[in-house]
Amino acid sequence: MWQCIIPTATLRPETIHASHLWANPGITYVRARVDDSIWIISKEAAEKLALQDHTVEIENEIAGQDLIDELSAIRFAVRSLSSRLILLILTSEAGSS
Repeated sequence: MWQCIIPTATLRPETIHASHLWANPGITYVRARVDDSIWIISKEAAEKLALQDHTVEIENEIAGQDLIDELSAIRFAVRSLSSRLILLILTSEAGSS
């Protein structure tokens, strides 16, 4: 699942260096082929990208809580390799999806 892109946009200073991501456990994300890449994005983001001259093919849906659980497992593995705090959570609101 993790050979993919998780695009982000933010104005929050703690996320500028990609040390934090925010996920909403209550929404559904999708694994989608966007042009020639695999992305993990919200369903709404997939719909908007399709309107912007991108080829978008949804491969499967991912429950928000399942995404958090998988990202937390990755966080644990990364934390054992680095002293840098990494908090992995995503949201679909305000352009953050």
